[in-house]
Amino acid sequence: MIGSLLCYHQPLTRLARRRAKLLRTRQLPTLLQEVLEAPLPTDDSPLKTQKILSIDLETTGLDPAKDRILSIGMVTIAENKILLKSAQHYYVNDVEPVKAETAVINHITPEQLSGGISLSHAVAFFLHEAKDKCILAHGGAIEQAFLSNALNIKELPLIWFDTLNIEKSVLSHKNINRNDFSLSALRNHYQLPDYDAHNALSDAIATAELFLAQSKVIYPSQHPVIKQLYKRSL
Repeated sequence: MIGSLLCYHQPLTRLARRRAKLLRTRQLPTLLQEVLEAPLPTDDSPLKTQKILSIDLETTGLDPAKDRILSIGMVTIAENKILLKSAQHYYVNDVEPVKAETAVINHITPEQLSGGISLSHAVAFFLHEAKDKCILAHGGAIEQAFLSNALNIKELPLIWFDTLNIEKSVLSHKNINRNDFSLSALRNHYQLPDYDAHNALSDAIATAELFLAQSKVIYPSQHPVIKQLYKRSL
């Protein structure tokens, strides 16, 4: 009885219930339905055997209700290796002009966006790549919120790994305080090289590198399983 209750409240079990409810109660786009119908890995599935899609979005702000996606970058991790040949980067075209201050922050110009693809196509490319993969982002609440909004759903029930939350979980166990959890600061902490920030693909690759470094440092003498990193990401 106790074992059943513990299993019921495990993060992956809860995720499976949320996926099933969404599939049962909503008419979903075909690509999204296929992603959600794909079987989840088990709690003890080795991380090394699971493909992971590292993503980053550049946006005009932090509120998906009024801001928009400017670009998306993606790259796949397989067997603890970053597959650079899988890298994809898309600008997202929109009828609304980019504000000057947004262009300065993101280094994205109206000219670049004019050659971009529609938001629906960008989301479709993401869903195509997301099938049978865990998703990785740094501070992934932003990516989750914008993609969920684009799909007109409350949440996108996938396995999300989050390098920011993983690092916070490590420090909480060690009772260490740190103020800067930015991607560049954490990469510096793990002695990773500088990178070109504010480009969605560069950020996605940089996040993938950080994730692999975190996994190796946190679990130096063992092969981590899905459950361990997923719990740290919540």
